[in-house]
Amino acid sequence: SGLFTGTGVGSTLDFGGGTHALSGTSTVQTPNVEFSGGTTTLDGPYNVPTSTTSSGGTTTFNAASTITSLGSSLTFSGGTINFNSGSVLSTTTYTHTLGTLGGSDTLNISGASAWSGGTMTGTGVTNTNGGMAISGVGAKDITTRTLTTAGTTTWTGTGGIRTGTGSTISNTGTWDVQNDASISNTFGGATQFTNTGTFRKTAGAGITTVGAAMNNNGTLD
Repeated sequence: SGLFTGTGVGSTLDFGGGTHALSGTSTVQTPNVEFSGGTTTLDGPYNVPTSTTSSGGTTTFNAASTITSLGSSLTFSGGTINFNSGSVLSTTTYTHTLGTLGGSDTLNISGASAWSGGTMTGTGVTNTNGGMAISGVGAKDITTRTLTTAGTTTWTGTGGIRTGTGSTISNTGTWDVQNDASISNTFGGATQFTNTGTFRKTAGAGITTVGAAMNNNGTLD
């Protein structure tokens, strides 16, 4: 229990190996937090002004926790964070290269998002309101979760998007396919791609296959 704080802009609180159980009387408000290993559970206030990073281990924000701020950037380069706080989460930029975003909370991203690997799962919703760059050679996985893309989503690289088990991708902006990769129902069960914006293919000499059920009320170009 107690207060985890720091005064320097570059101050970082790192939860490494081992088990960390932060009770309801534990408050985290250092400028930057990294979850790099071990198992961490949080039941108290979390108010981080600059950045939250997952690079290893498993972190769970339980229903008793209150997330006021994740900071202006949320980064996944490994590990797992399950956001089950009941809070509506907000950040400016989102970078996902490896690891797992999970849980039931809604995540709103106002600025640029970049997804080149890793998994989105859980019953929550990810809203990329400032556009998204999907890239890289590795697979991008989404199960159960809903990903809503506004603005412009640009999909490059050779890595496919693997879906299933009730996941939904909902495009309300412009989804620009610049490759020959596919969206596949790899994990089985119901999965859908809903388009109320524009879905277009502007590059790639081959075929892009959408293996999820396509519900189109927008433009296919």
